[in-house]
Amino acid sequence: MFVTHVHFGHYSQVIYGWEDQADSITYLLGREAGTNPEPYYFDEWRESTSVGGMDVYTIYSHHRDIPEVAYLAVVGDLVIYRNGDSKADYENDFEYLRMITDRIDVAFAIGHPFADHQRFQQACLMDELFDVAYVFPMNREGEPYHCQAYAELLDAHSVTATVVVVETRGAAFVLEL
Repeated sequence: MFVTHVHFGHYSQVIYGWEDQADSITYLLGREAGTNPEPYYFDEWRESTSVGGMDVYTIYSHHRDIPEVAYLAVVGDLVIYRNGDSKADYENDFEYLRMITDRIDVAFAIGHPFADHQRFQQACLMDELFDVAYVFPMNREGEPYHCQAYAELLDAHSVTATVVVVETRGAAFVLEL
């Protein structure tokens, strides 16, 4: 279970109840939170760990007085990036992540459909620096309907990744890598 930070929409204590529903669960948190069993806390600038056959790398930001991380997870040949709300020094952070991998199979990025917004610029730079296969836009401050506008803006800026817009909660996707 990856938790980037404590803002609503990114964290709820309900996740600790999932232990009873899963054979095994590990919590990776962008800050120390609660008394959950065997957590992994990431609260430094750049950290990494290996857990359950997965290598996890983080970049750290601290905005609006909330500590937060973005995750790069490598599981076998699969590379997943989850940005959360991270607004760190993304240019230098992406250079750091490029030392780990030159590709991202699946990226989850905040869908701000404004060309001059930092989160949109992050997505464009990510596409430029990495061979990104798929980008899933996430909600923008609780407004998921902006994801389609975000996808259209990425396309207009010649982003080469396939952008997948989730239109219904619980939707499932089969991705070809």
